Amino acid sequence: MKEPKKTISKKAITYWRILDSIIYLFFIFVFTSLLFLNVYFSWPSFILKIFLFLFLFSFVWFIFEIVFRPKIKQKYWRYDIDEECIQIKTGGFLFKKIRVIPLNKVYYIDKTENFILNRYKLTNIKIGTLTNIHEIPAIPQKEASKLHQSLNNSVKKYNFSGALKNE
Repeated sequence: MKEPKKTISKKAITYWRILDSIIYLFFIFVFTSLLFLNVYFSWPSFILKIFLFLFLFSFVWFIFEIVFRPKIKQKYWRYDIDEECIQIKTGGFLFKKIRVIPLNKVYYIDKTENFILNRYKLTNIKIGTLTNIHEIPAIPQKEASKLHQSLNNSVKKYNFSGALKNE
């Protein structure tokens, strides 16, 4: 079986950066509130040191999440769909994971969008099996609609036991 070739959109980099920025703004608000409470209530000095360490660690992690991770994720995330299975490849040069999902094990296909995805005309597709939910993130909306329709048509061929309906 060959490795998947289709990539996710380059607009996904911007989407992930915006999403991570929103999340980290919340964390900065929480840390700032804790630092203020520390000063206001005169907590012991070791608590201030713990807060500062956590703040610095999260700041370094924030830089990694904003600058490097979206590019790496977009570069190495691949997917492919044929008549029998869906392949999703994640990971990069250190860890690589290829998931093969037989179409007869797929129970539902879901398209999800939020206001940020919609702004960049992107869609996430979630594929549900009995035990897991697999996601293909940040696909252009037109391609996602075609993909969703073709997956629905392929999955409709099977009944819930996994056998073809005309058998």
